[in-house]
Formats: sequence, structure tokens, C-alpha cells
Amino acid sequence: MTWQSRARARVALAMALGAAACGCGGCGGRYFAEDLGDCLEATAGIGLPAYARVRVTDFAVAGCGMALSRRKGFHGRYGTFAGGGRSSSGGVGFHRDTIAQGGIPLVGNWEGAPRLAAATSRWSVATLGPCVTRRTYESGLEPGPRSAVAEKFWIGISVTALLSARLEFNPVELADLVCGCFGWDLLEDDGWNPRQAEPDRRGGWQDRAKKQQ
Repeated sequence: MTWQSRARARVALAMALGAAACGCGGCGGRYFAEDLGDCLEATAGIGLPAYARVRVTDFAVAGCGMALSRRKGFHGRYGTFAGGGRSSSGGVGFHRDTIAQGGIPLVGNWEGAPRLAAATSRWSVATLGPCVTRRTYESGLEPGPRSAVAEKFWIGISVTALLSARLEFNPVELADLVCGCFGWDLLEDDGWNPRQAEPDRRGGWQDRAKKQQ
């Protein structure tokens, strides 16, 4: 490669990086922090007795054991946490979780809010066999249609044995982050915020907006 070719390649790279920087700082990049937060979930804490789970998307899940865990960590915007607080700016940030977990390999796996927390959270991820998964979200924290599809592509592990930890990554949300730098909202989730909700008399949750109608 001649010096002219190298120079042209550097100019093209600089232009591409400049375009990405402009995108991340412009309209498409106003939600960079939110999109970044949606790519990764990491929590750590304590739990008993013992449980382990591997997820390679919602179509390949294997869990074994049973545990109740109390953890703190970083989550995206959607209702994938239970029994803890949420930030006021879109649900991104550190949260505390109370998680019940149970699984039998090739039979099924379940993770979610324990029944004692059911009055304040309805989050759960239930898998029948190794590949039929259903996600339930806390009221007001449901993802949009495209993000609901992206939720099926989490990859990661969860382990509990006195200490408890969970680490997961979502490649589809990463694609949304990259596209957002160029002004394309791939998952149409820019500007998403939790709907306001409050407990009803039956112990569940309902939207204030619906109550006021």
C-alpha cells in the first residue's frame, strides 16, 4: 500500500469517526447512555442454597438448583429486576434485587420476584424445557415491540453458592447502540421511560394514567 492509499484510508477513517461522533452527540445520540445501559446487566450479592444457569438467548437455557438471592448491580431500562429501586431517569443505573431462582436441566428454569415481593413486582423469566421462554415485566417497565424481540437475545450466566452473581450481554442492544450513533434508532426505544404506576387495593400495580381516565 502506497503512502497515498494510506493517507486516503486515514481520511476515510477520520470521516467515519467524525460522523459517528456527530451522531452520538446529536439527535440520535441523545440516548447513548440509555442504549449503552441496555447492553449489559451485572449484579452481585449473596444467596442460598445453590443455583447455576447458562443462557445463550432465550432459545437455549439450562439451569440447575434452587436459591434465593439478594443482589445489587447494573441494569438496563426494562423490568428485569425485582423487589428493588429504580432510577427516576429511565430506569438506568444501579438497583437492588431480590431474586428467586430454580431449575432442572432440560425440564425448565424460573427466575423472578419471590412471592413475598409479588405485591411490588411481577418480573419473571420462565423457560419450559431448554428453549421455550416467557418474560413477564413489572407494570410500567415493559419494552416496546422491537425491544421485546431484542430481550430474547441475552447471553450470560447466573451463579449462586453463598455468593451470588449474574453477568449478561445483549448483542442486539449493542447493534442498537451502534446504529444510534449514526442517527438510526434500530429498536425504536429512544426516549423510552417507565410509565408511572402505583399499587392498587388488590396488591398489584396499575397505571396512574389509566386511573385518572
